[in-house]
Amino acid sequence: MPDSANRTSDETRPSRPPVTADQLRKLAIAHRRVILAVLLYFLYMPVLLGFKSAGLMAEKGQPAEVGDHITTIYVLAFLVFALFAVYKLAGMLKAEQGIGFLYAGLMFVPVVGLIVLLWMNHRSTKILKKYGVKVGLMGADLKSISEPEVN
Repeated sequence: MPDSANRTSDETRPSRPPVTADQLRKLAIAHRRVILAVLLYFLYMPVLLGFKSAGLMAEKGQPAEVGDHITTIYVLAFLVFALFAVYKLAGMLKAEQGIGFLYAGLMFVPVVGLIVLLWMNHRSTKILKKYGVKVGLMGADLKSISEPEVN
């Protein structure tokens, strides 16, 4: 049996629906949210260390100080934002709903959460570039999104 008989031809492959400019815009916005979450992730340590060095953090056995409360609020706000960003981007990347919840749940594990954010950033950047969207340091340029050509 020839090798070519085992391969599927273009006519038998299910065709992907074309990606619209609106879908690319939504992906670009979700991509920017994940980039912002990565930035907030890296800002956490300087915020924590800044309060420590300013003497606003409580020592063991002492009541909580202002720095403890601000740090707690920062971490909770970051986690809520990161959970939202990861779940939305997972949906845009056509991940199963359970996988989206898994990615969001991994945000609670310190280093693993950062790896998830960076991996999702990489996947969405690849897709955006594939469709000719300019992607910079802070995400996709929304002005560069135009209606993609149907192949």
